[in-house]
Amino acid sequence: MTCLLTACSAEIKIEESAVLKVAVENEAYGEGLKALWNETYPENADALEISVINEYEILEDVLSFKGIPYDVFLIKDEDVATALSHLYEIPSSFHENFEVGIREDFASTINMVKNCYYPMIADGFLYALNLTAIEEQGLKPEVFESFESMAAADVDNLFYYYDNPLFLLPLLSSDGSYFPGKEEAVVNFKSEAFLHSLNDYITIKKSLKLESDPAQFDQWFISQSYLSGLIGPWMQYEKSEEINEITLRFQKLPLIDGQQLKTLAVSYGYSINADTIYPNASLKLLELMHSVKGMQLLLDTTDLVPLILEEEMENFNYSKGHQKEKVTAMNGAMQQDLVGLKENANVIAMGIFDEESVRALIDHECMKDAEACTDLLSEKNAEWIKAQAGH
Repeated sequence: MTCLLTACSAEIKIEESAVLKVAVENEAYGEGLKALWNETYPENADALEISVINEYEILEDVLSFKGIPYDVFLIKDEDVATALSHLYEIPSSFHENFEVGIREDFASTINMVKNCYYPMIADGFLYALNLTAIEEQGLKPEVFESFESMAAADVDNLFYYYDNPLFLLPLLSSDGSYFPGKEEAVVNFKSEAFLHSLNDYITIKKSLKLESDPAQFDQWFISQSYLSGLIGPWMQYEKSEEINEITLRFQKLPLIDGQQLKTLAVSYGYSINADTIYPNASLKLLELMHSVKGMQLLLDTTDLVPLILEEEMENFNYSKGHQKEKVTAMNGAMQQDLVGLKENANVIAMGIFDEESVRALIDHECMKDAEACTDLLSEKNAEWIKAQAGH
């Protein structure tokens, strides 16, 4: 690459003969990207050859040792570690020239190892209110801005809960510095941060009388058996709104003691092939993707949630149902943890929460004595890590 400093990023010159093979999520985005490139760089028009791929294709190419046949391509965050040697290392300050900011919290774990990934869209559970059911209960939506105000409302079934890490961890996120890669390389159950988060979880569970209700997992908003909860993108909620004549609203999780709890999401972004013979053109394409026009194109064509910083949201138009609400709600999300165990890099350290016995400890023994329970959890974690080393 000819230019490594932030100040000279704009001087990167596209290779005269560049033709980029670009793998994208859908045809509409690909066609729009070609048009935007041609408009922005008319002297290098028709330099993009677009392919549409699914989320598994890049990983399959890497694992089959075929190599990645694209210069710039969509990749899922959890696949980056496997593909790392195939990814071009981007100058660490390059993104500072983007018109649109990036969610660095969705990229930091990866880019601390190798700066090669910029998240653009995300997928995961988001918090939603059933406004129809809330109105029928005589409540105002503002009640759902904090768990304290929800508890004060003294109404049953305010919040849907299911015994699953995707539902548990958001309620244990008031101080996420106990997560792997922060204070320690594993879940730090003995930290003040975890004890703080655990006490907040206990407060929420007790004050709202939360009980796991698996039967209502993807039905709570249809049956109106709960007033709020998490909704996954595959749950066809817009169809349910129309058929059942209900109105939903997406927003960030309620606060607890002034702290923002966070839902979990996976991200997707575009990376550059380490073997590209057109690194400058590839970098300019990434820059274009992260321009205002590039991000608007993404908003107009993706079914997932673009990762737009909350302070920049007013720079864009939102034409799809609930889209602006979901972008706001995703600003209250965190990346599903990607830190692997030292003993077995193929096992994610946060996998300890997949263990039913660990969740049972949290939901029973911890309710009686949170501080003593952290010793039990720490012991369980040590045993679990030891067991993973033999796999």
